Amino acid sequence: MRKNIKILFYLMFFSIGCFSQANQPGSTNFSAYVGTDWYKVMFKAQFTDTTKESEINDNGQNVIVEKRYNVVSNTSSGCWGVRVEHFLTKRFTVGLDLWYAHTSVVAKVIKTEYSNSTYDTSGYYYIYKPSVLSTSSAIISKDLSRLNTTLRFDLHLGRSPFFDPYFHLALGAAFYKFVVTSSNTDVHEEIPFYIPLSFKFGSGAKFWVSKKMAGFVEVSIGGPLISGGLCYKIPQKIKLNLNEERSY
Repeated sequence: MRKNIKILFYLMFFSIGCFSQANQPGSTNFSAYVGTDWYKVMFKAQFTDTTKESEINDNGQNVIVEKRYNVVSNTSSGCWGVRVEHFLTKRFTVGLDLWYAHTSVVAKVIKTEYSNSTYDTSGYYYIYKPSVLSTSSAIISKDLSRLNTTLRFDLHLGRSPFFDPYFHLALGAAFYKFVVTSSNTDVHEEIPFYIPLSFKFGSGAKFWVSKKMAGFVEVSIGGPLISGGLCYKIPQKIKLNLNEERSY
């Protein structure tokens, strides 16, 4: 118990008088973080639904097409990111944000064509009962790699020496590699697309635990939904006053 009290005392001692220097104009912070990959959730949701649509098949018949999806594997790497931000004032920072993520999902889809049916609601019976016309299947693979580089702007709101809430806005470029393959294009065919612009908006907070180190967490729209990491304040260079008289 006494040991824990001593550790807490040392942490408080080394933190006193240094937090106010965290957001000084001219200071620069370097951050590394990890975030959630919302594409993984989106792909999995897409491949767990059952869809039914009315179509005209190759024989000119009005049919009901049912597709049942089953996810075989779903993996994700990232998002992993780094950031450099420079304080223009105590409230405003400008920086460069770079993050990478990779998502891969493999699913099996079973396509079944049913004959269109007619149901008599007054008599509660089928005039024409549905019947299975054909069944086919395919293995689908989606592989998405993306690298985002953005110019970032932050507005810092807090006055606390150790708690720093902020809003952030980031704009830049997105580099995508999106590959979709299917073992049977008659069952599932998809045209890959990408948006070359990157946008992110959200809020977060830093928790300074020492003179140089802080932990932070962010919630954003357009990038990793939730991310967290560590921030390190880069030591500033000592500026010499050339007009100052020196004595030797």
